[in-house]
Amino acid sequence: MILRWRVESGDGTCKDKNERPGDQKAAERKVEELQREGDGNKVAFSASLVTTNEGQISPFNTGKTLVYKNIITNIGQAYNPNTGIFTAPVRGVYLFSLFVLGVAGADATGVDLYRNGEFVIPAYAHLSGQNYVNPSAGVNLLLEAGDTVYAFLPPNRKIYDNVHRHCSFSGILVFVM
Repeated sequence: MILRWRVESGDGTCKDKNERPGDQKAAERKVEELQREGDGNKVAFSASLVTTNEGQISPFNTGKTLVYKNIITNIGQAYNPNTGIFTAPVRGVYLFSLFVLGVAGADATGVDLYRNGEFVIPAYAHLSGQNYVNPSAGVNLLLEAGDTVYAFLPPNRKIYDNVHRHCSFSGILVFVM
């Protein structure tokens, strides 16, 4: 490996330097240091609602934040499986997705995505005489460190999940800003 750099002297002149380092350990340490710095920016989670063959999850008279209990992936531990809330660890663009299964017996099914308590996007469908519908939604969000994102089940909407993971919530840090 040959390292090339410019050195500025005290008199303002620059000289090109080419050098084959006798100790490649310094370069290897720098690469490892840069890789470690990037590890703090690895954020991804995916979870489904239930861990057993529970079935119908609703309807409820009031809306509620959904707690996705079956953790598939939680790199960076930004998703809290006790509250159902994702908290952004760094400022960046994140991609979120929601998948829902609706079953007969309700007019509509769906889940809404919220950021910091404000509605962002729905995964919503009317059943219209069908036995099943599978609405989904995805969105890129610019989040600040500490912003929260969660899935919210509005009142009187009927969803269904079991060990086949029909209802899921996922998020990934696309890039740091």
